[in-house]
Amino acid sequence: METVVKKIGNTKITVHSPSGIISKSPVQRQKWFREEWAAGNPVVRSIVDAAFKLQVSEAARNEAQG
Repeated sequence: METVVKKIGNTKITVHSPSGIISKSPVQRQKWFREEWAAGNPVVRSIVDAAFKLQVSEAARNEAQG
């Protein structure tokens, strides 16, 4: 398992990656996500769902601000 710690502003983010995806190139990550999505990986599906919800929420907030 790989672990990466990043600090963004005052926030510390720790990512634990059993698959090692955090050390893959962007092309390798894209391939991995496509393969895992096709295999029905529930973790990948929940990540995509969360990202989609954030995008929709941000779009609604921007629209409300006019």
